[in-house]
Amino acid sequence: MDNRKRVAFVSGAGQGMGRAIALALSAKGRMVAVGDIRETEGRETADRIANAGGRAAFVAFDVTKAESVRSAITQTESELGPIDVLVNNIGWDQMKPFINTDEDFWRLIVDINYLGNLRLTHTVLPGMLERKWGRIVNISSDAARVGSSFEAVYSGAKEQSSPSPRHLRGKSPKRHYSKHRMPWSNAHSGA
Repeated sequence: MDNRKRVAFVSGAGQGMGRAIALALSAKGRMVAVGDIRETEGRETADRIANAGGRAAFVAFDVTKAESVRSAITQTESELGPIDVLVNNIGWDQMKPFINTDEDFWRLIVDINYLGNLRLTHTVLPGMLERKWGRIVNISSDAARVGSSFEAVYSGAKEQSSPSPRHLRGKSPKRHYSKHRMPWSNAHSGA
C-alpha cells in the first residue's frame, strides 16, 4: 500500500502535541482522524489539515467510554478507511498534592491516561493484525520517567500507559510482530 493512502488515528489531536502530530502525519501524506473530546479544537485541527490540502475527519469521542471508542473507530473506518497508524496521545491531569486527592480523582486519571490507551489499542489492533501491517505509537509523559510531586497519580498512570507487544500478546514481540510488520513505539513528552 502506498504511504499516501494510509490512515492515522491521533487521539487528543485537538491541540498541543496531538495537533502537531496530526499536522505532521498529514504533511507526510496520511489521511488523519482527529480524535478528541473537545469539538471546537478538534474541528479546527481537521480544518487546518484540509486547508493545507490533506484529508482529515474530526472524530468526537470520550476515551473513558468503551462504546464511544468503538464508535470513533467505526466512524474513522467509514470515512477514511482502516486505521494503519494509531497514536495514543490522550492525557489529562489536574496538578494537586497527592494528600488532597481521593479515589474518584485517581479513577478518572487512570481511566483517561491508562485505560484510554488500552481501549484504543484493543479496538484497533485486531484489524492491524488481520491486514498484517500497522503502527502504534504511545505518547507518555516525562512525569512518568522522573515523577512529579503534584502529579503522583498521573505519573503512575502514564508510566503504565505504554503497553508493548510482549505485554499484550504474551509472545516474543520480535517473532510475532515482525511477522505482522508492526513495530511498536513508546515516546515520552517533556524535556
